[in-house]
Amino acid sequence: MLAILPCAQAHDSWIAPAAEQDRGLLRLELGVGPRYPLRESGPAASSVARGGCRSAEQAREQALVPRREHPAFLELRARIDATKGVACWVALKPYPVEMTPDLVKTYFSEIRPPAALVEHWSRQQARGVAWRETYSKYLRMELPGASDAGADSLAALRQPQGLAMELVPLGADPIRAGQPVGFQVLLDGKPLAGQWIELVSARHTLGVWRQSDAEGKIRQALPFAGPWLLRSVHLEAPADDSQPWRSRFVTLLVHVR
Repeated sequence: MLAILPCAQAHDSWIAPAAEQDRGLLRLELGVGPRYPLRESGPAASSVARGGCRSAEQAREQALVPRREHPAFLELRARIDATKGVACWVALKPYPVEMTPDLVKTYFSEIRPPAALVEHWSRQQARGVAWRETYSKYLRMELPGASDAGADSLAALRQPQGLAMELVPLGADPIRAGQPVGFQVLLDGKPLAGQWIELVSARHTLGVWRQSDAEGKIRQALPFAGPWLLRSVHLEAPADDSQPWRSRFVTLLVHVR
């Protein structure tokens, strides 16, 4: 099915812990919204291609599976002990969309694509080509435990999980307010240079933009404690006008102490 979006397409998806948790059973909520932390909907359970979690105490991957569809989020569950920290990830299936030129302009302002891609679209417009796109989404979350995990355990939780695109925290230290922390963006497992990444606090609507270096890394001190969402979109132009644009959306939710 091809969707025609009524609003800007750069709606993000993210996974976050549910308010109520049980020992040995992790409940997560997958929401979609125009601006973190505002959620408007949840995807269908059938849209999940892959989901998994690892804990500081259990190195083996545990399945993260859809449990129930709610109006504002999709409930996911994993049988895992998150007492000392956990990392989870979800890949959503590709989805096709169409957009008007005005919406594409707004979309570009929200994702900061390279100038070469903006020029490519301008040439398509001049030829009367409509915007068609197929996007995929890749989500990660790092949830610290009630007690600090050891450095080795935390470093293990931050390892890439083989997603087509992902954002990962670097180092083996807890993320603390006011202290610089590193992140890396990977595309097909390789560092992605020159990629714009926005960091958004649940406490403030104004995000901070940083561009990845030659190793796909950024470094930033996060001023507020609480949840922060890192978001980025990698856009690829079609080889010819008969093909759609392709994009990969990536988010990472971290909790700052």
